[in-house]
Amino acid sequence: MMENYYDQAVEAVREGRIAPRPSALEKYLRIGWKLACSIIDRMEADGIVTPPDVTGRRSLTKEPTQ
Repeated sequence: MMENYYDQAVEAVREGRIAPRPSALEKYLRIGWKLACSIIDRMEADGIVTPPDVTGRRSLTKEPTQ
């Protein structure tokens, strides 16, 4: 179940439709806070988004070149 949400979240963040924040994922995917936070944490672990800065904001990491 999380896999579907994760894939949708990654696509939306990469395309710039939503910001990489749990609150944005909650609204976009209509999921709970805990699942949204888990998705953001996994995106960070997978290198898709940066760790939060001093203000708590994250940004998209640069795509690896191949």
